[in-house]
Amino acid sequence: RYALHFAKQGCHVTLLDLSEENVRFAATKAQEQGLTITALQGDARQAADILEAEGDKGFDHVFLMGPMYHLLEESDRKLALSQALSLLRPGGKLYVTFITLFAGMIYAMQYEPRLVLYDGEAERNYLSAVLAGKSYGGPAFTTAHFSSLEDARGLFEGYPLKQLHFLSQEGVLSPCERNLACQPPEVYNKWLDISEALCEREEYLSWAEHWLYIGEKEG
Repeated sequence: RYALHFAKQGCHVTLLDLSEENVRFAATKAQEQGLTITALQGDARQAADILEAEGDKGFDHVFLMGPMYHLLEESDRKLALSQALSLLRPGGKLYVTFITLFAGMIYAMQYEPRLVLYDGEAERNYLSAVLAGKSYGGPAFTTAHFSSLEDARGLFEGYPLKQLHFLSQEGVLSPCERNLACQPPEVYNKWLDISEALCEREEYLSWAEHWLYIGEKEG
């Protein structure tokens, strides 16, 4: 979706995805829409090696959207970040997304409130992590990593990056998304405006299910 969007804007786009099926799907959709993208299968932890072998390096923008959801070990998340940074030109922009620690709670409140009564190991471990304010990695909608704010921000320490933005992607709308989505356009659009205005406010970051970090490579 992102690759096709930016290709439509005239950008030179290279897509790297762990799933071969996703790569085929993206390439097919691009062809159907008359767009040109480079679509490759590979692991974000080897991104620089894979793309440099293809002659791709020195990007103005690198999107790391997905790996931080599924890499459970901090060392693997740092490796994916290092690989992405090595592909970025000085002054280039890096975009990294996270699933928030509270995302599972928001889902349960909206769609399955009885989840808090489940006594499986995964449910117990996740709830314990939420109550302790610690990141959780393990079984969920799939094997996934739910980041605490401290861990998400701390990931970038020690790297040549200047933070430009750290924002909640859904703003404050996630907990009431279903109710707001069925409101008249003028009501929904006003809520979108409010949510956008609040999306970087520290006290509201936990209202979202995803965070987006945007940084600029120094040097």
